Amino acid sequence: MTNAQRQAFIHECETGNRFNKRQLVYKAVCQLPCSSLEGLLQLLNAQGHKMKMSTLSGRVSELLDMGVIEETGLSVGNVSFFKPVDCPSYQQHLFEQRSKQRYDKWVKQGKQNGYFERYTRDFWD
Repeated sequence: MTNAQRQAFIHECETGNRFNKRQLVYKAVCQLPCSSLEGLLQLLNAQGHKMKMSTLSGRVSELLDMGVIEETGLSVGNVSFFKPVDCPSYQQHLFEQRSKQRYDKWVKQGKQNGYFERYTRDFWD
């Protein structure tokens, strides 16, 4: 995703031209920074947007992939907290970092399940 696409998404959220669930979740993160999934779910339900936890976590994952929000690093047990990111260069950094993590996880799972060894035995080593 390019910086222009990210900025267009943020602009659509701010102007309210059209809303989908991803934009609702982004606005909730902006309204309640450093919030957990539970806090976001309560805020969205209080605003009248009925959303399941699985839908919310999927939209948060998409926003993390885009780089427009980040995990704060604060965690209590298995609970993560999220905040919006304003700087376009940092958004690009988060996008690239998340893409690399997802690719590395995909390769690791492929190696563990033996999908790559049949065809590309020498390629990965």
